[in-house]
Amino acid sequence: MADAVYLRERILLAFEEAERQRADTGTQSRLSFVIVGGGPTGVELAGALLDIGRKTMRPDYPHLRVEDLSITLVEAGSRILSELDPKLSARALAALHRMGVTVELNTPVTAVCAGGVMLGDEWIASTNVLWAAAQRPHRSYVPLVDQDLSGRIKVQPDLTIPQDPWIFVIGDAAHCLDRNGTPVPGIAPVAISEGRYVATLINEDFHQHTVYHLPTTAVVGS
Repeated sequence: MADAVYLRERILLAFEEAERQRADTGTQSRLSFVIVGGGPTGVELAGALLDIGRKTMRPDYPHLRVEDLSITLVEAGSRILSELDPKLSARALAALHRMGVTVELNTPVTAVCAGGVMLGDEWIASTNVLWAAAQRPHRSYVPLVDQDLSGRIKVQPDLTIPQDPWIFVIGDAAHCLDRNGTPVPGIAPVAISEGRYVATLINEDFHQHTVYHLPTTAVVGS
């Protein structure tokens, strides 16, 4: 929650600074945002920022113009929303283009600086850089379990690791497959469902055993 509030403050401050600059000088440098990561969070954030620019900018920041707002979504992979069906990814991409969001695919970020980002050898200046890409856990923390390329721990259908039936991994830390063998997306509804499922298992076992015979349980999630 603290991070979300801080992010909101940074976004609004960027609008306020641009408003003061145009009110004082009559000119304004481009109000630009770069969002790194074309997953559900990045796509939703891009749409929300543009919505703020269109609906909030005019009444609250009368000196700003919608055309001064630039939003770039950067994705290292070949498509956004890669966890979803390719047709849905294509529809989302088309919707972002219609809204005015610039989407850069197959473009890994090589450096993030105070004034922008490096995309390979290309520099993009930005008022704010928002990181919405995945995070990779340190492999030394879990040396005895299998991990995917992103560092997520490969779990069994009941969300346990193969080595121990009472160590559960949930949320973004888990590489969990659905019935079709496709990894489930790392979004909040999935993590909430996994948390409720694991809590139910632990609670049921707790009522079936005395405290003295309850196995040691660990739940790892992010």
